[in-house]
Amino acid sequence: MEPRLRLVAVLGAAVLLVGTVVVLRGSGEEQPALPELPPYRTMTEFRADGVLLPVPGAKPAAPTGLEVRPGSRRLVLSWLGEAAGYEVTWGDDRRTRLVAERSAQLDGLTDGLAYPVEVRAVDAFGQRSDPLGGAGTPRTPAGDWSFADLFDGTEDEVGSRWQLVQRPGCAWTGVAGGRLVVSANCGDRPTGLRARTPLRLRDNGGRVVLETDAPEQRDRLTVDFVPGPVDVVGDRLLPPGAIRVELATEGVLVRHPGGEARLPGVAAPPVGRSQRWEIVFAGGELRVLRDGQVLGATPVARTWRQATVLFGFGGRGSGVTDVVLDLIAFDGEPVQTPPSRVTPRVLVDLPRSAAPKAPEDTRPLRGTEGALLRMAVRSPLDGPEPRLTAFVNGTGYPVRPVFPGLGLTAGSWFPVVAELPAAALAVDAQRYLLDVQLRQEDAVVQLDYGPASLDLRPAAGQAADEPPANRADRKLPRPGPALAEPGAALLDAAGRPVPGGEPVAKGRAVIEIRLDGRAGQLAAGELAGLAGLEVRLDGDRLAVLPTAKDGPGAAGTWRIALNLSSTSAGPHTVEVRAVGTSWDTPTAYAFLPIMVARE
Repeated sequence: MEPRLRLVAVLGAAVLLVGTVVVLRGSGEEQPALPELPPYRTMTEFRADGVLLPVPGAKPAAPTGLEVRPGSRRLVLSWLGEAAGYEVTWGDDRRTRLVAERSAQLDGLTDGLAYPVEVRAVDAFGQRSDPLGGAGTPRTPAGDWSFADLFDGTEDEVGSRWQLVQRPGCAWTGVAGGRLVVSANCGDRPTGLRARTPLRLRDNGGRVVLETDAPEQRDRLTVDFVPGPVDVVGDRLLPPGAIRVELATEGVLVRHPGGEARLPGVAAPPVGRSQRWEIVFAGGELRVLRDGQVLGATPVARTWRQATVLFGFGGRGSGVTDVVLDLIAFDGEPVQTPPSRVTPRVLVDLPRSAAPKAPEDTRPLRGTEGALLRMAVRSPLDGPEPRLTAFVNGTGYPVRPVFPGLGLTAGSWFPVVAELPAAALAVDAQRYLLDVQLRQEDAVVQLDYGPASLDLRPAAGQAADEPPANRADRKLPRPGPALAEPGAALLDAAGRPVPGGEPVAKGRAVIEIRLDGRAGQLAAGELAGLAGLEVRLDGDRLAVLPTAKDGPGAAGTWRIALNLSSTSAGPHTVEVRAVGTSWDTPTAYAFLPIMVARE
């Protein structure tokens, strides 16, 4: 039965049972249970007249050369082989994952606990090889850090150490398996993360260490060191004294007050593999290392000893994207860390009236004696230093620049701050948000407002404020495993590609279907199981090819032969549907326009 028809049949049965339940309630008899969907989706082979389907061959050869390397609460696996995909199994509870790369990183493990692992090759029909076994024990290397975060606390505990730098509504953070996940749906705009603890270098320097899956091939990661209370800096013009290290797979760019330098890049690691970046300050030099390998060094003009550290993750245009962080650590002089507490979000906007009033449905923020409000503005034109007033709960407070005398530079962020007393800190009772209306005096052009945040000053002897449990900033929209990315090509009867737009002769033709496992893994980090393929011509079903013989398929290439003798001349459309074994996996589609020649 076709999967969609099977689902309709199940739902139809459910409707009939609902009617039966209504009748039985009236009679007092026992109510039957509604049927449940099977735990996974299966597909039954189907061939229309004239269609030839490929058949499974021998089972794939087992992988070889398994290497298991321990890491902080993780194991990193690599092996050798040539297969469409691989199934990795680990732990006594035998968790599994499908991957296309000859590598896998198993996260969220327990240090000191031995884990058995197995790797099987998976062919295009879901056939499994014999397992290749091994074992490993995760361990976290000891380090003498002035500040370190392994993201192993609750979301609130981790959030108290970091400030998400983005306007509310398009980016979120959350803890998953002992890792910090930064999710963003902000278009091309970068998302930032600020350490609430500053970096203070020793007399002989110091370093910042970052373990993350960024940057991937099409991404970039920036690390900014700014001598002042800022949340965001621009790409065009850095604040006075700031140093930016821009990391990308094609190379490293270091910008500093004395100029800039380019350091060589290294090949991107396999999809989902964390990298360990180190930025080292030693005297007047800056060095960059990746996974212990020195990429290069350059003299820098550093004018500060203590700086705010900002991490920036580039936007990808559309859809939700994730960046995963395993460790961030500072090697420097100890600096007092802010207390563990949830900080309200800040929303900056234009004044909504000539005399701004306090918003309704607010409550005082308990346990604090005041706060520093960090903001940034941007102008489309060069201009003098702006005159600004921040209205918070109906009262205006003076705003001052972080870098006085700098003036506005077109398109660049201009950081400003305001001191707020405890009386100003009344937050939205439901969203746990502080509303700020920023008034611009003697405005020549309208300024753009960037993200903002609070540095709270705790009140001695008072308990920290308790935020609402259902506040909006707890959203973490993480995508699940994705199917391999499908594509299709038209071949003639001899198996030669038919160029796009050219007609194919009536008679035999071949549809070549290819599912790109690496592209699917790049999108989600893990492949969803493949139940099979469905092929349609102008909406009519031609074939159903199951791909889960021993278990879910992963990726592969298939050739399906069909007969176009009775197909009318002119344009037609072949639709390929890749169907997952999980009911929650969205179907993936590929469309192939073809032109049938006249006889």
